[in-house]
Amino acid sequence: LFSEIKASEARSIRCEDCPNLEEIAAPNCVELFCEGSPLLKEENIEVAYDCEIEGLEKKSIKNVKIWI
Repeated sequence: LFSEIKASEARSIRCEDCPNLEEIAAPNCVELFCEGSPLLKEENIEVAYDCEIEGLEKKSIKNVKIWI
């Protein structure tokens, strides 16, 4: 299983039940679904400023890196 996703041109990422996922680097992503990824933390997500994030544990996502 993989621990990171690096997809510079991805606009949408759906990753269900990815228990080893720790990092996402997708600066053009505007839709991210990551349910079932308990190791994924907001400080390890790089997405577009207007990205809609679903499935991340119920925490503040104010520390998400935003690429403009």
